[in-house]
Amino acid sequence: NFYSSPSDDANEKDLMALIGLTNVERVHLEGFDCLTGVGLGPFSATGSIRHLVMKHCQELSEECLPHVGRMTGLNSLHFVMSSCECDDIDIFDRESLQYLNTLSSLKNLSLFYVLDDPTDLRALAGLTALETLNIALEDTIEVEDFCVEVLQIFPSLRKLRMFSEDSMDCNFQCGCLDVEFATFNFGDQVCLD
Repeated sequence: NFYSSPSDDANEKDLMALIGLTNVERVHLEGFDCLTGVGLGPFSATGSIRHLVMKHCQELSEECLPHVGRMTGLNSLHFVMSSCECDDIDIFDRESLQYLNTLSSLKNLSLFYVLDDPTDLRALAGLTALETLNIALEDTIEVEDFCVEVLQIFPSLRKLRMFSEDSMDCNFQCGCLDVEFATFNFGDQVCLD
């Protein structure tokens, strides 16, 4: 974690010590450095994880996605990064995103600043139970076109929340889809489920 003392920080090796925990349902990793997926191994092996949050994990790598994809009982998955340089993350490419298509029970997904292009969502068409998508993108997009596209990709989607650092809070309907705009800045707490 950028703001703490590195010698005292938890690391992936520390997460491996949790391998004997078999009934963990929620994992919230915030400010975790250099998460590549090895540390997620103990959680993907149990099948008990229902909610996973990775918030402001510096140097988050797409190498974690195969491990997340093995957490087939996930109901909610949240990658919450910021657009500032505080979160040094790799953008998830389409090929690595496809590992998440095994999450057939996933109902809530957050992708904050981890996509290169909104069309990369097409790689996630296997998330057939998805009801809520929370997203933050670097670039401005045409909202109505985006709504139509996400409904084609995720037919069961009922709520789309779009976050940015300079948006104005508002809500509207696009067909059967509830669309919310909200601001999000580094360190903000947001409702994701």
